[in-house]
Amino acid sequence: MFTWNNFYPIYVLTGGGPGVPSKPIASTETFIVYAYQEAFSYNNYAFAAALSIVSTVITMVLAVIVLKFTGILEGLV
Repeated sequence: MFTWNNFYPIYVLTGGGPGVPSKPIASTETFIVYAYQEAFSYNNYAFAAALSIVSTVITMVLAVIVLKFTGILEGLV
């Protein structure tokens, strides 16, 4: 889960690259870096917002799954 939303180190160090011209996705580009580039490089704000919402939902689902498997939710419910 750490690398899912890990934006700053990846963007500062590599900017989502280095890319290989024959491949459509850069080698260090994560979902969040892709959303950022869609918003601020291509001015595709609606698509970037949708990607961010999807990222948030996926992170929340994964967090609930981890909490269920570790038994932390048992004491709260």
